[in-house]
Amino acid sequence: MAANRESTGLQVALILFVMITVALSVTTFVYYKAADKSEKEVVALRDEAARATDGLKQIDRENQAYRYMIAGVGSKSIVDEISSEDFLKVRDQYQQDMDTYAGALPEEERIYSAVPGHLLTYLQQRNEQIAELNKQITEKNNEITAVEAREKQSKDDALKQAAASDAQLADERRKFNEARATFTKTISDRDQLVNTKNTEIETLTNKEAQLRDTFDKTVNKAQQNIDNLKTKIKTMEGETFEIPDGRVTWVNQRDGFVWISVGLADGLRRQTTFSIYNQDENGIDVEAAKGSIEVTRLIDQHLAEARIIDLEAISDPILPGDVIFSPVWRPGRRLGFALAGLLDIDDDGRSDRDLVRNLITMNGGVIHAEAHDNGEVTGAITHNTRYIVIGEKPDETSDAAVLAGYSRLTDSGRAQGTQELTLDQLLSLMGWEGQARTVNLGRGAREEDFLPDLGTGGRGYNTGTTSDAFRPRTPTKPKRSGAFGN
Repeated sequence: MAANRESTGLQVALILFVMITVALSVTTFVYYKAADKSEKEVVALRDEAARATDGLKQIDRENQAYRYMIAGVGSKSIVDEISSEDFLKVRDQYQQDMDTYAGALPEEERIYSAVPGHLLTYLQQRNEQIAELNKQITEKNNEITAVEAREKQSKDDALKQAAASDAQLADERRKFNEARATFTKTISDRDQLVNTKNTEIETLTNKEAQLRDTFDKTVNKAQQNIDNLKTKIKTMEGETFEIPDGRVTWVNQRDGFVWISVGLADGLRRQTTFSIYNQDENGIDVEAAKGSIEVTRLIDQHLAEARIIDLEAISDPILPGDVIFSPVWRPGRRLGFALAGLLDIDDDGRSDRDLVRNLITMNGGVIHAEAHDNGEVTGAITHNTRYIVIGEKPDETSDAAVLAGYSRLTDSGRAQGTQELTLDQLLSLMGWEGQARTVNLGRGAREEDFLPDLGTGGRGYNTGTTSDAFRPRTPTKPKRSGAFGN
């Protein structure tokens, strides 16, 4: 019984030993397992601490770089040494900002804290420039305003002139419409007469020979009447030369100007020229013009002042009562002209058509028709055309178009009984002369102005003696024809 108890005790002891051994083994295994894990964790923590230290160093270096970029503290080299991806983005933006806003600054001032001051200085300079530009713009605007005011005044004046021209045009259009209505009625009456005659001819065919003879007599009689009317028209036009355009009312011989009896109400304009003539019971002596004058000032409705631009003879001065005449101007109306042929004023073989046209229009005339130097015919001669100015006729060597144009216009003028004037007659009647040397008389006269030109480049002088060829010159009495066109 005791042996069984010992055996049982041993078994228990053995079981306990085994269990303790197993527990110790398990405990030891667990301990070493935990120790190994703890060592690994310590190593990991050490590595993480090292990485954190490196990160702090990197952050500190980046902070130093940021401090330089913001305030310029430290060295710029640290900015170039950092290569982290996030910092590279910031550095690229920094370089871009510096290039944009601080490109003109020295390297030590290319930082964010310095940029606003420089930008403020730049903005102040730009504001000063803008203020100066605004001042200049204001001055220019004032000048523009003044120019616009002058242009507005010119425009208003032009509109007033245009209104006056429109009124004149309306009056001329009314006259034209009246003339056209009269002409249309005449044509209608003529057409009615022709229809009546045609009916009579168709009805009286058996009397053809008698009607033809009567018709021929009627045509001859009509042609004779036409020729008589043309002669009468020319005679009536010639009589108008006996009617002066005005008279000299006062003369200032010393200062060389006169007053004439036409003015604003007569439609007179400055620079109009007139010839001065005596008038007696035979009419105006065209061959003995005393001189010419040019209107310089319009004084009143029927009064103007003119300067004496030519005086034929000192012994025959211009006197109150002398008559004035211009073929281009008539009181209260504009005279119509036509131009044909080569209009050569100074005999140099070249056309002076523009000068002639300007002389006519400047003196109040109007050009109705022209046969130009190239043969082109512009405009048309009407019953209102007063004169046709005849220049040099084209010869057989001239271009056919030039000769045709000349003939066309002159034939039209003759068919309508338009008065013909040569170029010399026109210029003479206008009192116009070309550029010529003039001298003062009276107190302003100089001795050297009266010395002859010897043609050798020098001037003559008075020796006190005369040659045997010298003969005293006495004035001759002017021939008076009594007709302006002869």
